[in-house]
Amino acid sequence: MDKIIELHLQGLGRRRISKQTGISERRVRDTITKYRQSNSSEPQRNKRTVTYQGGVVDIADKVELSDDELLSPEAIMRACNIDPTKFEVVTFQHSEWDGMAKVNDKMQTKRLYSIKLKVRPKKIQFDLDACLANVTSIEVKDIEYADNNGGLLEVFLTDSHRGLDNNYDRLLGAITERSKAMQKVVIVYGSDEFHVDNVKNTTVNGTQLEPIDLNEAWEDSYGFYFKLIYKLIQMGKEVEVIYLPGNHDSTISFSVVKALEKSLPQAKYDVSMEQYKAMRWKGVGIGWTHGDKGRKQDYDRLFLKRYPWIFGDALYSEIHYGHIHQESAKDSYGNMIRSLPTGTAQSQWTIDSGYESVQRFQLFEYDDYGVKAIYYV
Repeated sequence: MDKIIELHLQGLGRRRISKQTGISERRVRDTITKYRQSNSSEPQRNKRTVTYQGGVVDIADKVELSDDELLSPEAIMRACNIDPTKFEVVTFQHSEWDGMAKVNDKMQTKRLYSIKLKVRPKKIQFDLDACLANVTSIEVKDIEYADNNGGLLEVFLTDSHRGLDNNYDRLLGAITERSKAMQKVVIVYGSDEFHVDNVKNTTVNGTQLEPIDLNEAWEDSYGFYFKLIYKLIQMGKEVEVIYLPGNHDSTISFSVVKALEKSLPQAKYDVSMEQYKAMRWKGVGIGWTHGDKGRKQDYDRLFLKRYPWIFGDALYSEIHYGHIHQESAKDSYGNMIRSLPTGTAQSQWTIDSGYESVQRFQLFEYDDYGVKAIYYV
């Protein structure tokens, strides 16, 4: 065989080599072909093949590995340009044989190598040791707290319906406790604070309802908010009271808010009869309405139109209404429109109508950028 290769390297063709050596021309051709495949200095086609099927990568390559490397799956994969951190060996086959190769213009016997390797992606598993190593490497530093003057607490006890079997004094402690860290407290008053509007036990629109003790209800409402506002002022809080007319009680509730304005002038008051009220707290626009007027699905656009200086460049918007005694929230293009629940007792009308809802109120805490927390009381 060496003679065939030697004559081939001298430039002789297959036929002349066959005549000189007495070896068949077919065998000469096969020997030269095998030599070219194993020892050609030019890149060989299909020297490295890679196939992928069913999650397994199948690689055929010619790679030389030491005896130690043959025992290391990681070394085998690296030799085939496979990342051992991402793949694992399924099967591995290594072959070696002696072939002829030209070294320093002379034909010599040379060790040749072939690898058949199958790998598959590693399954991602939880590495507790790695996590613990990261934890122990974390440098613990003292926490630097932001320097601010607290947030805003919204107290909107909508649809209280004073005069029914209600006892709201229990809420005073919860509200003042939530107010401790606040800079300002806004109280939205009215919005059906009373069940009826007069001693005839009718609503503003003349709807006849079951009789209540209006004198007792008036004193309960005035006493509750007087104690709340007075306590907040004592705590050094900025207090703003916003009056919101309701469809049950706009006359009688207006008399209470005017009495509070006279009794506690340290607070700020908005006692207009406007159905849609709003304020700006830093980056937040907040709007209120009772909920018996207008299209609720249009409230975000309605408030933007009426109060562009409040909602136009607000980072966050909240619009709150009552009236229907049920809790819901809708995100309308970044404007949160909320129907607030109420903690009132049921009236005869709600009992007869089979009307049920969760009985509770909500308090809203705001920071500079939006709602920080919602409390149920």
